[in-house]
Amino acid sequence: MSSFLKNLPSLGELLESPPLKSLVNRVSRNVVVTSATRFLDDLRSQVQTATAGMNIPSPSELAERIAAWITTTQAPGLRPAINATGILLPGACGGCPVAEEAITAFTSMARGYGDPRGDLAGEVERLLIERTGAEAAIVTGSYASARLAALAALAGGREVLIARGELVEFADGLRLEDAIRAAVVTARPVGAANKARSEDYASATGGQTAAWWHVQTVALARGTGDEIPLAELAVLARKHQVPLVDELDLGGFLDLEQHGLAAQPTAAASLKAGADLVLLAGDKLLGGPPAGILLGKRGLIDKIRRHSHFQDLAADRLRLTVLGATLRLYADTAAAERSIPLLALIGTSAENLKNRAERLAPQLCASGLVTAEARPGEASLTSAALPGSKLPTWQLAISPQRGTVVALAASLEAGPLPIRGRTEGERLILDLRTVFPHQDMQIADAFEALVAGPAAPSAPPPNAAADQPDPLPDPIT
Repeated sequence: MSSFLKNLPSLGELLESPPLKSLVNRVSRNVVVTSATRFLDDLRSQVQTATAGMNIPSPSELAERIAAWITTTQAPGLRPAINATGILLPGACGGCPVAEEAITAFTSMARGYGDPRGDLAGEVERLLIERTGAEAAIVTGSYASARLAALAALAGGREVLIARGELVEFADGLRLEDAIRAAVVTARPVGAANKARSEDYASATGGQTAAWWHVQTVALARGTGDEIPLAELAVLARKHQVPLVDELDLGGFLDLEQHGLAAQPTAAASLKAGADLVLLAGDKLLGGPPAGILLGKRGLIDKIRRHSHFQDLAADRLRLTVLGATLRLYADTAAAERSIPLLALIGTSAENLKNRAERLAPQLCASGLVTAEARPGEASLTSAALPGSKLPTWQLAISPQRGTVVALAASLEAGPLPIRGRTEGERLILDLRTVFPHQDMQIADAFEALVAGPAAPSAPPPNAAADQPDPLPDPIT
């Protein structure tokens, strides 16, 4: 065994082997070096404790096994995927893609240092003011941090009034009341679970009231039609000399009524109705990066900016770069609707979707694995049942020729480019409202790949011991 240990290839030799040399560019040299060193250490340990004859791998085989192990353990947690669910803003897909112009700006900024003489945050604020009519604006690293910044600066140690029915729990399990409490602010509910009246706010306002908090998306979800109009609430808030904060969440810049999304508010409309401060998500309907945007009265924005915690919550230069590039597209509404991916999906005509579905269906049938039918349907903005959030669409209703629909869906999600649809009975539904045109061929290719079956692994997989979540592969068999 000692002679074997002496004959082991050096780390330098292994790094020069084709399998590991190609990995350096795909992951990083540091990852490859660390992993290969760990592998060799484990191999030496096994050799020294072995009690029986062992099959010693050749240097080339050793390099292949190390490469296979690194490839397995370094698989990314989030991969590009095709969203064919028919939900434009699904919570499980990591957000929507951004415009090519934003990607170009991000790449340029990420490759170098920023010019310290520039004022990126100031430029983004100027663009936000131009697009919404706000007096001032600031940007934080996330929508949740925008809420936290506003609450801490405007109401720290005091209370905000909020309609009882708007104290919801979000999809990630976080409750709005807990988010408010995290800012050392008390959420004081007013009204009943399904309705709040003007007098509820008026009678509850006192010396500890720092602001009235309104969540417009939740009001839309209730859909009773008799909520207090924002303009009426704003007049009453001014009478009681408290700021009115309007959380939009799904708000954007454009009126999407022409596409059938009549219920979605815009930041400009909220400010015009009298909101003193508006919270807006940088992604979602705006189509930019995940970020929190605060718009409104200059005095309130300055107060938030001066708060001791704001620098910890402010957006970084890369997030501001992507947001700025997205905002510039809104100078021309037509350009924004063409270039911002989410808006392009929303604006695609039903006739266009029909043509694509009817072209794609026979291609899928040609694989021999499935039958596919093009059919009309409805897509939605989110998984929540918001009024006015449905859009006409065309879908592919797919039935497997063998096996189950669950197995077919799992195979498509496990592919190199995961395809996520939804199942209805014994059929898999792929909704083209949420699929980009260039992805049609990728869907067809995915079905062709299923015919060939999964590729054989180039090396044995690592051990799967339940008590070792990141095991080393067995280098000796």
